Amino acid sequence: MRKISHKNIYLSKEELKKLFEVIKKYNKDHYIMFYLTYFCALRVSELINLKIKNYDKNSWELRIERLKWSVNKTYILPLNLRKYIENIIKKRENNEHIFITQHNINYHRSRIYILFNRYIKLAKIDDSKWFIHILKHTICTHLINEWLSIQEVQNWMWHKNINNTMLYYTASSKEQEKLQKKVWSLFNNI
Repeated sequence: MRKISHKNIYLSKEELKKLFEVIKKYNKDHYIMFYLTYFCALRVSELINLKIKNYDKNSWELRIERLKWSVNKTYILPLNLRKYIENIIKKRENNEHIFITQHNINYHRSRIYILFNRYIKLAKIDDSKWFIHILKHTICTHLINEWLSIQEVQNWMWHKNINNTMLYYTASSKEQEKLQKKVWSLFNNI
């Protein structure tokens, strides 16, 4: 039996909006945590290891120490994320991590999975999409669907190998539609 790749599974813009609305309703810190996971295409281990020292409030840059063969990356955060991150950092006492539990301890990856699954269930999203890494697949697919080039998507995702980015291009129905239109235009005048 052929294994189905999770790279072909992502949240539509409507599903993503619904998910973030649910999270924001219950907990603003969780909203920022998961929104940042989406925006920066973070893995759970990268998220829970984000430290205050990784954020420069003068340049609005967040340095991500990538894992799994990716390149470290610095993102300039948009205004909405900056404000939230700076407010979260102001509340920190005796903890170097940006995201911590209400008991002032670092998140464990299993807690992140539990939280994400709770929110995605509350948003009434199909259970085949109940894995947090779907946020990484989602940003990649959304960037492709917005007509970014393969190099632009690779740069945003910081894939060392372009083949990792190419996996998402085959998953994108808009990319397939774009290709079909190009091919059809070649044959219109025959």
